[in-house]
Amino acid sequence: MRAAVGAAVEFDVPVAIRDGTVLRANVYRPTSVESAPVLLMRLPYGKDLPPSVPAVDPVQASRRGYLVVVQDKCGRCASGGVWDAFRR
Repeated sequence: MRAAVGAAVEFDVPVAIRDGTVLRANVYRPTSVESAPVLLMRLPYGKDLPPSVPAVDPVQASRRGYLVVVQDKCGRCASGGVWDAFRR
């Protein structure tokens, strides 16, 4: 188990994908480590849902030393592009 550390969050961070579409993400970072393993969750239901909904609580994971990116899928919620449920 990793030692507990503080967590910082950045909301609506823009991330451009290959075709130039901008996806929005909330990024949770541990505050007292220089590098950390990354957990990426890309959701069609909204990155701002309460932490109890996703399989991983991003705040708790970042406090345990993981960098967590929770991203809206293409064409959903705050992300740009066109939603195609079975393409991406």
